Amino acid sequence: DLDTPSRLHLTFELGETFAWVPAATHAGLLVDIPVGDSPVAVRANVSWDYHYLPASAFGSEGTVDEHVIGIGVGAAYVLD
Repeated sequence: DLDTPSRLHLTFELGETFAWVPAATHAGLLVDIPVGDSPVAVRANVSWDYHYLPASAFGSEGTVDEHVIGIGVGAAYVLD
């Protein structure tokens, strides 16, 4: 998390699971951009998730893997 003097707020997330099944990696960035002097901010975020699952967990061969990309835009009420 990072708050700048201009009330701009940034959050960066990075995560990894170390479980045997399924494995997952996550990275995300969120930014709150204030709207003038109001307590409202425009919120934008982007995230990337990668899931990896050995198919042997289902009694099969090979792997199942997927990339999921999320993008969002909205509004947030900012509490000071």
